[in-house]
Amino acid sequence: MNSYTCAVSEKEIQKIKTDLGEKGFEFKDLPYGFFQAFHKTLAVNLSLYHSKKCVVQGKGTEDFVRFYLEPEILKTFALDYAHLEYEEKIGMDESGKGDFFGPLAVASVFLPKACFNEFKEAGVMDNKKIHDKKILILDAMIQKKLPCKTIVVGPEKYNTLYERFRNLNIMLAWAHAAALRDLSSVCSAKKALLDQFAAPYLVESKLEKMGVSITLEQKTHAESDLAVACASIVARASFLKGLKTLSEKFSMEFPKGAGAPVNKTAKNFVNQFGREALKSVAKIHFRNATPFMNTH
Repeated sequence: MNSYTCAVSEKEIQKIKTDLGEKGFEFKDLPYGFFQAFHKTLAVNLSLYHSKKCVVQGKGTEDFVRFYLEPEILKTFALDYAHLEYEEKIGMDESGKGDFFGPLAVASVFLPKACFNEFKEAGVMDNKKIHDKKILILDAMIQKKLPCKTIVVGPEKYNTLYERFRNLNIMLAWAHAAALRDLSSVCSAKKALLDQFAAPYLVESKLEKMGVSITLEQKTHAESDLAVACASIVARASFLKGLKTLSEKFSMEFPKGAGAPVNKTAKNFVNQFGREALKSVAKIHFRNATPFMNTH
């Protein structure tokens, strides 16, 4: 945490100035403000504006807010200290399993403790709570700064694998285990957390066969953990990119999900490209494909 902003009263402004003087802060004039104070050793720079907005910046911001500003001035404890309880780990999630069109994407992302606040403040959360445009922006940030491994199974490969596995959860277990294997071999993580989608032994057995040794926890609603939220964003972005690629290839907008708009698009697609071509854009074990694949 390198920045913090709050509102203060006139009385509090005077107390802050007195306290900072006693703590060895140096002062200088601030345009449109009362003063600016800085302390090189504490790595804190505080600016107090005429609007009564107080802005704290610098590497020492968190300790300054936690040990002085909140208890002595604001009399509140609103600062999010979730990172103090955070145990660094690899987060794991998937996207596209409920979408008729497009790929299946699974992602593993290693979120170190030192990076927790940066991604928390950037707005990382469960992808279902974020607009697609922001997902793509956050994905670029995550991929640039964090170790990631994504496995994207396009529709054609998906349909081939489904014939082999005959079960989506088994396919997911294989993909998650493979992504975790690859990522854990290149980062320092000792623990991984997966948003549970089936019986734990499915993924555990795949990891054992792959010779992967890492502590894996599986629980439902794991997207509340920031590492899993990162993985959910990377997986969703991969799905969205795959869907866009298909839309551009066939000059047709493919809707997400598996509802009525999907059925209409599937019918239009089959009319234009034929039944067999549906395997190249959709997951044909879905009921949405039944009217087309069973026609003789």
